[in-house]
Amino acid sequence: MRRKFIMKDEVQAPQEKTPNTYWRWLVESWRYPLGHNLGEKWYGVVTLLGEDILLFIHWFSYYY
Repeated sequence: MRRKFIMKDEVQAPQEKTPNTYWRWLVESWRYPLGHNLGEKWYGVVTLLGEDILLFIHWFSYYY
């Protein structure tokens, strides 16, 4: 059986992995906005709803 030892200066290729939490998906989306970020379908919906709530709070506090 052969064993492969990894040298410290050897570079490993990045592995594509799915963020397993909403927070990790959100951070990856901020870091790579044009990249393909894998995640659950509801992550985008929750983000849009949160942005809408913040927008309406801002408008309400500005006009009243």
